[in-house]
Amino acid sequence: MSEHILVTGAAGGIGAAICELYAGQARVTAADLRPEPLAELARRTGAAVLAADLADAGAAEALVGRAWEAYGPVDVVVNAAGIYPATPFLEMTAAQWDRVQHVNVRAPMLITAAFGRACAASGRTGSVVNIASGAALRARPGAAHYC
Repeated sequence: MSEHILVTGAAGGIGAAICELYAGQARVTAADLRPEPLAELARRTGAAVLAADLADAGAAEALVGRAWEAYGPVDVVVNAAGIYPATPFLEMTAAQWDRVQHVNVRAPMLITAAFGRACAASGRTGSVVNIASGAALRARPGAAHYC
């Protein structure tokens, strides 16, 4: 098991399923904001875990470096983190809008750039998988900040 996969949004949904799929086949580092489901995932899969609030630019930028230093060079980044709150548009605050944009759009960009820099600095290649949603084409009420 020499390949190291870093998965964001790993405490549930698609991120957790990816961690479960690769458990035993690769070294998996699971990152998420939610400590309890992240700890449960680690118990089930043997994944290493890193807590991170990807709405925080510094945490997103530091995530690849933390995984690389703690668990070895990262070969694959899977940006699976995403939040999908329901908030009526006329009640939406700037902070609610920003949190969705920061987690769903800015964090994958920052993580991918950090990964690219780390790969270039070490002379390694890497792969990035960005998980997206069909909501870009199918809006729904309460999801203006997401769709």
